[in-house]
Amino acid sequence: MRLGAKIALALSIAALLTVGVAACRRAEAVLRYRLTLTIDIGGVRQSASAVQEIRAQWTEPLFYFPGQTSFKLRQRGQAVELPLSDGGRLFLSMQGKGGSSARYLLTACGLLDPPTDGRALVARIGAFRGNCDIPSNRMPVIFTVNSEQLPITGYGIDPSAGEGLGATTVTIELSTTNDPILFDLDQRFAWLNGAGSSSFPLVIVSFPDKKTVHLGATDLIKQTF
Repeated sequence: MRLGAKIALALSIAALLTVGVAACRRAEAVLRYRLTLTIDIGGVRQSASAVQEIRAQWTEPLFYFPGQTSFKLRQRGQAVELPLSDGGRLFLSMQGKGGSSARYLLTACGLLDPPTDGRALVARIGAFRGNCDIPSNRMPVIFTVNSEQLPITGYGIDPSAGEGLGATTVTIELSTTNDPILFDLDQRFAWLNGAGSSSFPLVIVSFPDKKTVHLGATDLIKQTF
């Protein structure tokens, strides 16, 4: 085969592969919601909330790696922060004990069950309107902070075990909203401002059952997907 023909063949194959990668079916939905934390400590009920977003994305290549599918969840927003009467701070993070809180929250709202293909999940998430209560076993990590020395020591609250802070009632409600997302935690807390990923773990949360969870800055504030 002549050199020119070889080059032409190589270019044709490269073009075909490029088309195969680019030409794919794709679906995406963004769920914006307000997460409201209500807690009863010593008979005093307090609440706080924050607006967050979850982006669900599904892709399936048509020609390149046929049959390969991808379903991804990404989250942005900031943690719920609640001032306490003793001067401490309570945080509802964007992290579950086993990973990002996105899957925890969507499962709690029945948006990932029953299991189905990624495209149907995206459609279900995008169509959701209303509110749902988050059960204790699906709640993101809740912790208090009383010191601002790095790494921050957090004291975890485990509503499913009724442990931490003497809290008698802990509820979390997710409600869809069009309200804007506020990003100001890093402006109000010096230990979070500029922490980035280099300070990981930024917060070490210890629970009454002796388990620990390590949190980075992006588990508390994340401005992009």
